[in-house]
Amino acid sequence: MKNQNNRPMVGILGGPTASGKSAMAVEIAKKHGLAVISADSMQVYRGMEVGTGLIPISERQNVPHFLLGVAEPGEDYHAARFVVEARQVANQQWQEYGRRSLIVGGTGLWIQALREGLIDGPGRDETIRRELREVLHREGPNALHRKLKDFDPVLHERLSPRDHVRVLRAIEVYQLTGRPLSDWYAED
Repeated sequence: MKNQNNRPMVGILGGPTASGKSAMAVEIAKKHGLAVISADSMQVYRGMEVGTGLIPISERQNVPHFLLGVAEPGEDYHAARFVVEARQVANQQWQEYGRRSLIVGGTGLWIQALREGLIDGPGRDETIRRELREVLHREGPNALHRKLKDFDPVLHERLSPRDHVRVLRAIEVYQLTGRPLSDWYAED
């Protein structure tokens, strides 16, 4: 079954860490003949089995699982890459096996990006990111969060200083475009 865009239909099973999503996904996938695509920002890395709740192969019960252990620790794996790879897997599963996919995970941004797309904003700038990471390490997350307040009070209120990934991205977008990231979100 495909949707109006002629793409394979997918289901989504999200929720907090350690809530039983993986075991439930296996049961659902077995019952309906689905593939499972992980939307977990830590399980994507090789060698991170301990501490990530990665479902052991023995518990997958012959249900195909994808996007587990596909990146090296330290390698940059982000929402945009997840969307591309998840779509590729879902399309491949549909075209080759007639199998729909179930997206499973707790990384809400990735699931949202897959469902709604990403903003049509600027790409990453590694020079700016490196500079902001230096500020983060030198002055701490509160320094970046205070900086965000100067040009994007909307996101400053929504984001915690501990969410340095999103704070860093908001500052990066502003430095590249002169527009607050909250404006980009409102436009999209």
